[in-house]
Amino acid sequence: MPTGCRTGDPLAGVHHPARIKVLKSCIAVTGTVVSARRNSDGDNKFNLKPDPGGEHLVNQRNEAVQGGSLLCEIVPADQPGCVPGQRVAVRLGLMEQVDRWFKGPYEFGVCTGAAISMPVVGSRVTVVGPLVTDLAHGWNEIHPVWSLTRVDSPSD
Repeated sequence: MPTGCRTGDPLAGVHHPARIKVLKSCIAVTGTVVSARRNSDGDNKFNLKPDPGGEHLVNQRNEAVQGGSLLCEIVPADQPGCVPGQRVAVRLGLMEQVDRWFKGPYEFGVCTGAAISMPVVGSRVTVVGPLVTDLAHGWNEIHPVWSLTRVDSPSD
């Protein structure tokens, strides 16, 4: 198992985990960050173009919709500023508030203290976490990201 893997539920801290199918409980993948954004559901998302040899991690939906990249999501429980051991508090966006009526409450778990920061676009990083398929969208993701290590940056 790669360094940085966690024991227990691989979807701990992921809201509405029934929308996710776990393909592998933990993998490591290295690639280049091609985009990054904060989502209104509290997750920090970035797209990672895998290095050669990692292409098998993306599927046809990744190719068609994500430009051949792997979506990676840092859940609120693992973000900087989340106090270890405390319940995660997220101010949801309007669409998530509406979504809550249909899917039920958002549960984000307990802060881990991992303090994983959003990577810089253009940097090369290694990401560790579960490889999953987002059933609503059909693409593969690393969700949640358990470890992120910068290999190099655009200025290196």
